[in-house]
Amino acid sequence: MIAPIAWRTPPRHYGPWELVTSLLTEALVRRGVDVTLFATRDSETTAQLAGVVPAPYGEDETGALIMINRTSTVISVVSWG
Repeated sequence: MIAPIAWRTPPRHYGPWELVTSLLTEALVRRGVDVTLFATRDSETTAQLAGVVPAPYGEDETGALIMINRTSTVISVVSWG
């Protein structure tokens, strides 16, 4: 399973995709499936954890939320010739 790295899995606060990933991962483990979760190193899971970054970029070292400026948008255009 691959989780976003904005928040840990499961999230302490906000983190809908991390929550869904956590619920799916834990359900698969309970069914006996061998699961590796790729997420932040501070994530909590009964599956094998492959930590890809030390901590989520949406929290500071205390677990407090960090506001992320989302006012700019980058648009990529791909064309096929």
